Amino acid sequence: MIAGTTPAAAHDIVVIDLDFHQRTCSTHFFMDLVAGEGTRVLYCDPSKDDVLSLLRAHTCRSLVFMQIQPKPRLLRALRHPNVTWVPMRDDLRHDASRVRQLQGSGLKFINFCRESHAVFSARGHPSLSLSYWTAPQLAPRRSERVHPRLFLWDRGQVQWPDLKRLIGDQPVDSVVLRLAPDPGLACVRPDAQDIQRYRIELIEGWLDHADYLALLRDCDVFVAPRRLEGIGMATLEAMGSGQPVLAPDRATMNEYVVHGRNGWLYDPDRPAPVDLSDWRLRGQAAWEDSVAGAAAWNRQQAEVRPFVLAPSPRRERLWWRLATGLGL
Repeated sequence: MIAGTTPAAAHDIVVIDLDFHQRTCSTHFFMDLVAGEGTRVLYCDPSKDDVLSLLRAHTCRSLVFMQIQPKPRLLRALRHPNVTWVPMRDDLRHDASRVRQLQGSGLKFINFCRESHAVFSARGHPSLSLSYWTAPQLAPRRSERVHPRLFLWDRGQVQWPDLKRLIGDQPVDSVVLRLAPDPGLACVRPDAQDIQRYRIELIEGWLDHADYLALLRDCDVFVAPRRLEGIGMATLEAMGSGQPVLAPDRATMNEYVVHGRNGWLYDPDRPAPVDLSDWRLRGQAAWEDSVAGAAAWNRQQAEVRPFVLAPSPRRERLWWRLATGLGL
């Protein structure tokens, strides 16, 4: 279902976003940055909806694709002179052929991953690099436990067998294991022996976000749930609660987690025991970094709307011919 359809209207900025983001509210932070009387947000499912017709019904100075990739055929049909794409690292390919396809496209990029920013800016694409941070708690909770209580949300990527290898033989107080996989993925349930040995509490089914945060804040170490992240909201919420993060050494987690300071990084292809004995110190550092990061993010926000409204580079005619010829 397409949300936001109206008769043709003129706006300063039109943002088109995935419809499930409207339900999860996961991109509302970005919408706040471009908000204003002249901004319109449209939600759609590109696999079902006629994106071209939707966009043609809303004329604007600047068009922003939030995570949705603006394909060359769509851009050619729209003929819009000012287009910005906000990709996410977890669904963005960095192979040379894909980057070359975009050269001469006239697209601007807003990247929440420094790795992505480096790739596109090195190829001459206009790219604004941002580091998002959630607002931290006023003060981190002080745990009275002798050993840490760990939290893992099994979304179908980082799972209990991985965490068991990372724990190794060291003692832990308990483990909270939330079983709620992403679409198309499956969870791994621990066996009865592991449940007893590690004092695993299984959480299944829907959790209201407030209940999730309350559960999270009663833990001491957060285990990042994915091998690759666009931003990693769950990781940032944990750091803002004063929890160190145990994360794969992959973007974007390794742009927030500093091994041995505010958490620990590991090779997700070869998980091995990680010493968590200094978890209290790492948790304090995680909270301090969250406070500093949130302050830096507040300063960065003013850059977004001017970047979106600034003119795009001229689209090269050769790019149109090549993109159309390749059927992109």
